[in-house]
Amino acid sequence: MLSRGNGDAFTQLYTVHRNKIYTEAIRLTKSPFLAEEIVQEVFLRMWLKRAEMSDIENLEGFLHTVAKNLIFDQLKKIAYSAALGNKLEVVNNNSNLADTDFLLRHHECQVIISEAIGKLHPQQKMVYQLVKKDGLSHEAAAQELGLSRLTVKKHMANSLKFLRGYLTQRLLS
Repeated sequence: MLSRGNGDAFTQLYTVHRNKIYTEAIRLTKSPFLAEEIVQEVFLRMWLKRAEMSDIENLEGFLHTVAKNLIFDQLKKIAYSAALGNKLEVVNNNSNLADTDFLLRHHECQVIISEAIGKLHPQQKMVYQLVKKDGLSHEAAAQELGLSRLTVKKHMANSLKFLRGYLTQRLLS
């Protein structure tokens, strides 16, 4: 019925599955604000793709997968902004709890990323610093270190692979 645009069917699905998705999102993000955003996005996507919903055999599994992907996307965004060293500006001195929680998580992510960078092989660490922190191209970093561009590219690929694995392990444990 949902595939035909039945609002009552959608409301029933929302009522049945909302709390499961919210619980999983808050467990992983530790943010009520992000958890609610994820719930809304899951059901928005479900509604927008309602015509295709009749092909889905395991709706609960589908919703769980969409929610997990959105949660991981949020965690990646937080980690990415921390990796770039973005500074958050607090415009309102009376920021709410969600903003405070986000700032704490952002700081925690920065600490974890610094930890991960510290565990890189020394040459990988130098290449990562030059490319990501100093903004050099692979070619410029290669010249600076006296290495080939392909070696720098390989070091960057290995560094990023290690950092992704480390962050995934630390952020989801």
